[in-house]
Amino acid sequence: SDRIGARSLSITGMLLIMSGLLLLAGLGPGSSQMDIAWRLMVCGLGIGIFISPNNSALMGAAPRRRQGIAAAIMATARNVGMVLGIGITGAIFTTALAQASAAAQNSLFAALRTSFLFAAGFAALGMLASAIHSKENSNQVDNPTQNNSS
Repeated sequence: SDRIGARSLSITGMLLIMSGLLLLAGLGPGSSQMDIAWRLMVCGLGIGIFISPNNSALMGAAPRRRQGIAAAIMATARNVGMVLGIGITGAIFTTALAQASAAAQNSLFAALRTSFLFAAGFAALGMLASAIHSKENSNQVDNPTQNNSS
């Protein structure tokens, strides 16, 4: 990310996460373990591509004397995001499962599909935020060697 800039990698990573979640939404009762595994690999690849440039851009935007505080805020935000993501997705899953007919054979998969579609929507919002933020701050994000001493 230091060589090519954080913007394109962040957007690509979020696009892969969103794609993986959409692929996971397509799972059904006949899906094999390999079907699940390669879809999870797409999500994992997206997370791997997103995290490093995102961290680099955030730490590069903080003044040198405030980088410890920036790292703490970033870790806190990441943990809060994970907790909220699991809570919201769990609430969506249980709501969708409760609304599905108990007699319906695929109610579990319908609830999973709904959860993954909502998660993919959040990933799309994250991709949009990465694109907008990067466009507004392209000099800071794409040029990590710039001195940010304000």
